[in-house]
Amino acid sequence: MTLDSLLTKSHRFLAASPRYSFIHRELNKRASPVSDLLSATCHLVGSQAWHDYSTQNESLYEEVKKKLSLVMLNPPMDNTDLWAMLILSTWSLGPVTSGHFIDSWLLSGSTMLYSLLSYGFSSHNTIGSFDPQDQITRDRMLAWNASALVHLKSVSQEMQSNQG
Repeated sequence: MTLDSLLTKSHRFLAASPRYSFIHRELNKRASPVSDLLSATCHLVGSQAWHDYSTQNESLYEEVKKKLSLVMLNPPMDNTDLWAMLILSTWSLGPVTSGHFIDSWLLSGSTMLYSLLSYGFSSHNTIGSFDPQDQITRDRMLAWNASALVHLKSVSQEMQSNQG
């Protein structure tokens, strides 16, 4: 896959995910893909949002699952890997031809856990100890909040499906 192709798919991701401005900012300031996992994840979201499915997406999806499992073995994680987890838990990405997908409920909870490990949030760090002018801290708080909201949504959906 060429760099131009990945950037086109990333721009599709930007259009499909207006709430993730902290990820957009990072994608826009780089000329090359941020990370393999994040780039592939953005590619999949862009394809899903624009209904541009292909057999290449199936192999890319399998590659994303493999990279995700490897990344999750080594906490703490980089922001880009946590953001890929957040994106994967927000969109139930999966190949169109099969019913296999990464469970949003499990991944969103894992994203919150890995965020705690990676960002150094603890009971000793209160909101007052964070510098609101620091862009990195703000991005981490936005990612944490988004992870919590995605997890709440997936728990709600899981509870509804169990009742029906």
